[in-house]
Amino acid sequence: MTTSMKRYSLVVLLTLGTLANAWGQGKMDPAIMAWADSLTGQERWLKVDVLKLVDSGNSKDPTNIDMKGHVYYRAAIAGHVTSVTQTTTIEDFEEAARVMYDRAAIKGEKPGHTWKYARGTKVRIDEIDLSNEDIKIEIKEGEKGKKTALRLKFEKKEYTLDEVRRLYAAAFADSEGGVVETVNIELGMTPEQVIAAKGQPTSRTNLGPKVILTYKDMKMIFQDDKLVDVQ
Repeated sequence: MTTSMKRYSLVVLLTLGTLANAWGQGKMDPAIMAWADSLTGQERWLKVDVLKLVDSGNSKDPTNIDMKGHVYYRAAIAGHVTSVTQTTTIEDFEEAARVMYDRAAIKGEKPGHTWKYARGTKVRIDEIDLSNEDIKIEIKEGEKGKKTALRLKFEKKEYTLDEVRRLYAAAFADSEGGVVETVNIELGMTPEQVIAAKGQPTSRTNLGPKVILTYKDMKMIFQDDKLVDVQ
């Protein structure tokens, strides 16, 4: 093969690779690109806590929103740690980071630290990066605030605009009034845990091992002190 033919082949391969990469990242959808452009520079209110992790001279953005609109925090804590920590609450992740950093300090290593933008904070959307299987939204508080990011995580490469909007709405509110308190209720919780999270029910029915808590919007059924059904 001549030198000119090799150069031609290289150009073709690079071009095809670029197009394939763009297609896999969802960047070929002009509607999603227009959505990202329309939000860049806009101010919004956070509906979730967004965490920043700084250790070993690197910074990480552990905050993610999954396809169900649930937030989780995931990252490798401390540069020498190869295992990845994942939690569903920011408190659990911060505690895991504290333990790791205490261990690093004992070894004489630079421990690192975390900081966050709390739920309800007014932030500016600084940049939106459409990438493979997720969308990274960089934010900061005001013009000179610290920058961090959260990611909308998708289960497939070719996500749709409706999916993007749904996950985005789980993380951001258009007004301060749009940030409402989220009550997390899960199967297996005890009646006391549900009451602590949701408040006192309108009625409580005790039927031996079976307990029913009735609220205005739902009825919760417990068996042997565990939540087994919600109606």
